[in-house]
Amino acid sequence: MQKDDTALFESIGELRYELMQLKVDPDNSALLSSIKRILNDIFDDSKCEDVIFTNNTDKIFFGLTVMPVFNDSQQVVDIVLNSTNFAISKYRVEIDSKLLDNYTGLNIDEITSILLHEVASLVYNDTPARKARYLIDLCLTQNNTNIKISSYISYVELLAYGLKEAIRKSASIFYVKDNGAIQEFDDALELTRFLESAIAKLDALGYLYDKGTNAAEVVIKWTLRLYKDILTYRIPALHTINKSCLVTASELEQDELKNVASHLTRIDDSFLIQESGILADTADKKDIVAKLNERKSIKSFFDTFAETVALGKTAKTITEAQDLFFKSNSEMSQIKYYLENNELDAKTAKDLDRLYCRYDIIRTSLHTKI
Repeated sequence: MQKDDTALFESIGELRYELMQLKVDPDNSALLSSIKRILNDIFDDSKCEDVIFTNNTDKIFFGLTVMPVFNDSQQVVDIVLNSTNFAISKYRVEIDSKLLDNYTGLNIDEITSILLHEVASLVYNDTPARKARYLIDLCLTQNNTNIKISSYISYVELLAYGLKEAIRKSASIFYVKDNGAIQEFDDALELTRFLESAIAKLDALGYLYDKGTNAAEVVIKWTLRLYKDILTYRIPALHTINKSCLVTASELEQDELKNVASHLTRIDDSFLIQESGILADTADKKDIVAKLNERKSIKSFFDTFAETVALGKTAKTITEAQDLFFKSNSEMSQIKYYLENNELDAKTAKDLDRLYCRYDIIRTSLHTKI
């Protein structure tokens, strides 16, 4: 956001007015287009691709969904396997009619603060992507496994689903207690007191997710379990997806679930699992493989390990430890991929296998400290 304060508060005032009009005239699509324009004006470093309104009459409250949009499959690779940190730059918004209902007791300032906070939580910094990546690393370490890159290439859409859900749920007040990650933003826009009162009202109605459950962690575990053994869990997963589509009123959630289901349905035996994959774009798949194969030097693995050990000696913050945690998991996946896809002499293969085990020791040690 680079707007001056006057222009920013004018935009917020305009957003407040449009939301007030939406309460009165929810079928007016022009209002949704206007809200989208205003969000793009306020958050000018990111892009809102769509704003939709769902008339939720007979399903559970979902409040507001801000769904991340990935540019391409490579962005999923970057989050899971590469060290690049980034904020989400594209998203879609869905407003639940129940959020605007008088029953919630929310006033227009509180509704406005929720919308702005939910979008900002996703796009303001790289925290949501880092949290999702940490959950993946944690799950892999707890299960003493790693991302199998050959499967990853084929099932990138499945992991994309898990990432999107984990990213949005780790950033949303509807799923986690606000942790102050964007407190500076909330305070600057004078949202804090309205947001706090909105959360109190929604919590009193039982509209917020069970705080004893980490929703982002649940979806990551489900995704990785399916990814690791798709033959065993494919049919149960399809049943779960169908039930979830019936339960949720969110069209964006349904779209994501149906996308995963359509890919899983295309897999009907082990041959298809090995040969087909679920990347829609063959060129995209080849590009990912090419990037993964760029690293041909055996020496580079050992150089990176030396750097990791050196960084481990100086790491003092949780963020630095999490970065090393991620780096260890990423390197283990890439070592496995290299061992499986290259003809190596016995000594080199043994050295790389030992390196893999040394990384495993590092990530286990980090797990106990984070």
